[in-house]
Amino acid sequence: MEIQPVIAWNERWSVGIQLLDEEHRQMVERINLLFAAAWARHVVSNRTFELLEEELKRHMVHESEILNKLGYSDVASHQKGLEALSEQLSAMKDKVLKMCRGGNQMLNKEAETFLRQWIVDCLEGNDGQYAAWLLGHDSVDLNKSDQAKA
Repeated sequence: MEIQPVIAWNERWSVGIQLLDEEHRQMVERINLLFAAAWARHVVSNRTFELLEEELKRHMVHESEILNKLGYSDVASHQKGLEALSEQLSAMKDKVLKMCRGGNQMLNKEAETFLRQWIVDCLEGNDGQYAAWLLGHDSVDLNKSDQAKA
């Protein structure tokens, strides 16, 4: 029996920049893999969380570079929001891994609720602010984002 994803990608989370949207989808998929491992009673490993943290850090760099290149004036505030989300994720990782070392390999309800809300806060809250800015600026050339990757 195939396990349904806990979090399904929602097109309203798209920011219209392909690289960032792909990274957002990868983070959603990583969270779904955490849940799948827990439900299959596999150990939720430190490495699984580390991969999510690495993806977030890489994404933070890409997002800041692109937003700076596009002239988004609130990059510093956006970055602070991402750093807060990163710290929240790290704290939950420590909590879940401690729980797993205690013999409970399942993600508890608190962790499940946290991860669902965390990704929504990231995509709708923090990233939603610049996505709204992008939509309100017809003069923004989204193809400039390709230059930021180089």
